[in-house]
Amino acid sequence: MNILIVTANPKPNSHTEMIASRYQKVVLENGHAVKTIDVYASENLLSFTKGIRLAEGDPNIPIIKSAQESILWAEEIVFIHPIWWSNMPAGLKNWVDSVFTPGFAYKYENGRPVPLLTQKAKVFCTAGSYASYYTLPIIRLFTPLHLLWKYALLRFFGIDLIEFKVCDKMNVNNSCPPEGCFENFLRRIAFSAKFIH
Repeated sequence: MNILIVTANPKPNSHTEMIASRYQKVVLENGHAVKTIDVYASENLLSFTKGIRLAEGDPNIPIIKSAQESILWAEEIVFIHPIWWSNMPAGLKNWVDSVFTPGFAYKYENGRPVPLLTQKAKVFCTAGSYASYYTLPIIRLFTPLHLLWKYALLRFFGIDLIEFKVCDKMNVNNSCPPEGCFENFLRRIAFSAKFIH
């Protein structure tokens, strides 16, 4: 299977990077093909959206086209990011706005949106504070971030969100994270990577 991993954390050597590395390692060991996009890496960094119709020669166009080609290549897309102010980092939101454009991710027919993509997706996040509502099985389905990913974005594009995991308490009492918490989360990530849908 072709798997695209999209990460969004401007900090080097972040927990986001560790999660991506673990997922990539396991899927490669199981014979899958992987591409990665770090939206904050200089070669992928998009200036903030000026609108969906960019002028010919705009330096964002090759970055956007490359990202769209990677999405079309992928059968599974894995988004990995920290939760900041109950949402994804601004760089990832800008990337989504710039890449999942009309005519590529969706179109309108008779005033109704028509999704154009068919991939599966997973979202793995980290949260700094106590955020038990992100992980409780019933309540998490109604948190703004889960709803944003599942319905406002991915389903609108035709992408099925099949997994949403959050590692919370990453900065509680200046312990980053509490002993064993992140290691246990990485084990869950490795388990997820063994079962590609």
